[in-house]
Amino acid sequence: MKIAVLVYANQDVGLGHWNRSKALIEELERRGHYVWAIGNMMTHRKMYYQVREGSRIDLYHVVEQLKPDVLIADLQGEIPEYIYELVDPERLVVLNGVGRERETRAGMIFVQGLVDPSENKNVFSGIDYVILRPELQQWLAGPEKEWFVFGGAKDKMHLSPAFQEAFPETSANILMTNMSVSLDNTYRTMYHDIFIPPSPDKQVETFRQAVAGVEKACLAMGMTAWETVALGIPTYVFSSTNGHLSFAKKMEDAGMLRAYDGVGVPHHDTLVKEFLEQKPIQPRLRPDFMGASRVADKLEERYG
Repeated sequence: MKIAVLVYANQDVGLGHWNRSKALIEELERRGHYVWAIGNMMTHRKMYYQVREGSRIDLYHVVEQLKPDVLIADLQGEIPEYIYELVDPERLVVLNGVGRERETRAGMIFVQGLVDPSENKNVFSGIDYVILRPELQQWLAGPEKEWFVFGGAKDKMHLSPAFQEAFPETSANILMTNMSVSLDNTYRTMYHDIFIPPSPDKQVETFRQAVAGVEKACLAMGMTAWETVALGIPTYVFSSTNGHLSFAKKMEDAGMLRAYDGVGVPHHDTLVKEFLEQKPIQPRLRPDFMGASRVADKLEERYG
């Protein structure tokens, strides 16, 4: 098959989308399919067409040139109407999280999370279809730390400095990015080590170093939370949106992690501390890093 994958991401936002799409692209390439990434950034060492985010005319020219058998869209918001006009909706595959289980027009929908059962036979969801970075299975030993902390690509909720304020003398590995808005307020101390990927292709290596030997994880809700759960690390999450909170609460109900009951990080360090001092949940349900393979199986069954 000829497959195009549309994903918008950069160092500010969308890293989880890109990491997920990259894992699926590599699985499809391994099976001998021709795969092109379409996006604005982050497509390191991939067959790649650059378009302006949200540009109908840019996407039109790429789709007309490639004429893909399938277009996979992993976008942060709703699928724009013009995409349904550019491709046959039957040949559109939606790969995403919050709200995508309500999609009705796409040929296939793979929801990256736990949702209520759908009457739409084209919707696939649950831990079997969660796509994770397979390289993370190669576990690293490391010096024992109590916490791994990651506030997301841009740390919009300022989770990292909030953790340091609540636990100034608790050992932790804190993962940041160069574009994090809280970088200037997060400091390396005798208790807190800071990890920053030196380049996009070093993300997995840096992540593995930061989680090596940790006992618990404090995260912004997103794909990284799925990864720490898959690694068996008791995980606590804060949610930046109501949609993320809904997904987090479903994971909490399934005994996978602890989810803070509200949107954002509380401003008072006492509330942060109270939440993170709750008894850890050892994940009962864990993704098995085979999500990309199962999604590829379904694509081949449907489209050949």
